[in-house]
Amino acid sequence: MVNLSAVLEPIAAWFRSLGVSEPIVHWGHPVMMAIVVFVMGSFVGLTGWRSKLVEDKDAALKSRTDHHSKTPWMFLFMALGYTCGVLSLVMQHQPIMESSHFWTRYLALPVKLGD
Repeated sequence: MVNLSAVLEPIAAWFRSLGVSEPIVHWGHPVMMAIVVFVMGSFVGLTGWRSKLVEDKDAALKSRTDHHSKTPWMFLFMALGYTCGVLSLVMQHQPIMESSHFWTRYLALPVKLGD
């Protein structure tokens, strides 16, 4: 089994060498992900709901289009956020596999790879 922390340590060491303060390393990721989840997630969710509930067909189509155009961006930001969160754990010398952050990814970003 590959030791993920050992694989990511050179990248984490480079980021540590930048001298980023501990509060930013510790809290930067959760704050940025909260913005993605609450702001962008609210927009994506509401446009999806609105496309189903509104009776005006043009408004429903616009909501559906907005929903479909923003959903891939939200997925991308969440996937990048997950990656950065794991890297943040390595920077803080925290265990990855025991982290709820590592396992939450499978609830937040269900992805089927391959067939």
